Amino acid sequence: MRNIKASLFALILAGVFTSAKAQDNPAPAPAPVPSYSQPISDFNPPGYLAFHFGLAQPNGMFASTSGTAYRGYAMPGTAFNLSAGVPVSGSDFGIALMLGSYSNPFNENKYAANVQQTDEARSYSADIQDDYVTSSVLVGPFFTIPLNKVSFDFKALIGVALCRLPEVGYSAYQYNPTVGTTSTYSWDIAPSNSSALAYGLGAGVRYNFGYWAVMANADYLYTNPMYSTNMQYTDPVGNQSYTNMNGNIPISLMSFTIGFGYQIR
Repeated sequence: MRNIKASLFALILAGVFTSAKAQDNPAPAPAPVPSYSQPISDFNPPGYLAFHFGLAQPNGMFASTSGTAYRGYAMPGTAFNLSAGVPVSGSDFGIALMLGSYSNPFNENKYAANVQQTDEARSYSADIQDDYVTSSVLVGPFFTIPLNKVSFDFKALIGVALCRLPEVGYSAYQYNPTVGTTSTYSWDIAPSNSSALAYGLGAGVRYNFGYWAVMANADYLYTNPMYSTNMQYTDPVGNQSYTNMNGNIPISLMSFTIGFGYQIR
């Protein structure tokens, strides 16, 4: 009997010792499963510094080819933009800056043809070819939507436009069958420079490879500069006279550009 009691006591002591030992050495926690997720901003940082070039398409009154007023008659031209988007604290919001340069030829031939419709006794033709040249400095908020390696950018801008308004020159020829001579009359509107408040809206898409990106943008620009110039008239014997001209020329255009950019956080 005493042997049985001693055996039971020994088993109880062994169980208590084993339990205490297990509490002193708990089983190690399972190793964490590695995560391979990566923030979207690592694929495509929200900010950028970019250069674009492409088409400057006039629209509205700027593209109108009706009447004989000194405005409109702009044809499709070229656009060059240097732009930047600076994010605020690495967010998807920030400040956009865009420096733009646009060149749109003035349709001198169409203008001269319209003048001729008011004076069919003479034959009119354009003498020169000149361009509207618009340079803009715009700033405003921008917002980007990153989707893995692609980002969609949107911006609303305000600033100033510096405009060179074109020289317009044309001549009229009138044949006198009585004496067999042709008389020449000419008009020349001098070019001028002006500045005005400008507004812009833009949207674009970026595809990232590393810190570089291929970009495509569509941007709208509007400005309404005033002009003050003069028109020189020369009659068939060489006498000249001048007429002062004042007014405004609404400039509105869409630019469609592609380019490359360096992305910033």
